[in-house]
Amino acid sequence: MEGIFSLILLNKLFFSKKHKRIKNYIMDRLAYYREVIMKILRRYEKIMPMNLPEAENFVLCDESKNHYQLLRIGFEDLVRVYYCVFHFEIKNEKIWIHQDVTDIPVVQLLLDANISREEIVLAFHPMYRREMSGFATH
Repeated sequence: MEGIFSLILLNKLFFSKKHKRIKNYIMDRLAYYREVIMKILRRYEKIMPMNLPEAENFVLCDESKNHYQLLRIGFEDLVRVYYCVFHFEIKNEKIWIHQDVTDIPVVQLLLDANISREEIVLAFHPMYRREMSGFATH
């Protein structure tokens, strides 16, 4: 009887450690995703288009819901400018790119940061286009 309890205790201990390792990996990955996204946003926060000298860029982040954006706000002559340049979301252990209105290959920046195609969702495309993209679909 004592051998059975030892075996049960050992199994609980092993699976508990395995669960903790998986949880730590996921948490480390989440922190890494956040770090990479914030580096991208901070880098492009400093870049202003020539036609918008009076506009400002703002980085918005909601870490509780894992949304990260770069907004551009200001005026082009007398016309109000207000739009989202980038919008990232971390969901289901993947980076979802909801918005990218630049010529900058932001996806390539993620790939260069060792984030695989399977971890990136091009959320600005409908599902049928995502399936052909070579990136994650959901």
